[in-house]
Amino acid sequence: APPMADPVNTEGAPLEFPDITAMTDKSELLAALSDVHVPEVSAWPALGWWLLALALIACIGGLMFFWRARRQNAANAWRREALAELTVLKQALPQASDTERHALVRRSSALLRRVMMHVEGREQTAALTDAEWLAALNARATVSVLTPALQALVTDVPYETAPSDQATKKNIKALLKWMTQFIDNLPQQSNPPPRRPSVTGDSA
Repeated sequence: APPMADPVNTEGAPLEFPDITAMTDKSELLAALSDVHVPEVSAWPALGWWLLALALIACIGGLMFFWRARRQNAANAWRREALAELTVLKQALPQASDTERHALVRRSSALLRRVMMHVEGREQTAALTDAEWLAALNARATVSVLTPALQALVTDVPYETAPSDQATKKNIKALLKWMTQFIDNLPQQSNPPPRRPSVTGDSA
């Protein structure tokens, strides 16, 4: 085998290592070993560990964002159902007859009652009538309160047996518009009850 070249230092001169095998004195051996430098170990983790930590943090953040989005989506399901029901009522209004307009007023009143029972609670809402019912609605209204023309569509007309002269297309359209603003601005239910009654189904 070819002779191994002598190691060189940074200046190009051969490095001189002491011949440890020729040493017999213990102090000389220790002195020779004191010149050996152990590679320093950094106190900081390697780059790969930093990248792994960042990836874990990103995954945890993404999962938390997804969980919160799903929770908020579930908490607002009642609002989407109510607004969808209002859309159906609006679409049926233009061609509605007197009898059909009376039915639309009843459906809108029932929808408003179910929405308030979901937001305020059944016990606090189900028994409200007339002035108390109007007061509860206006207390929750953040855009505008019910006008006198619309108040009758909420307190009186739904309970009449025959179509009312107050149930005109103009009044019903204004009521549905008010209800849309009212429901859209109700506070989000961040902690929905375990069993959420559907606002588009029966109130019982």
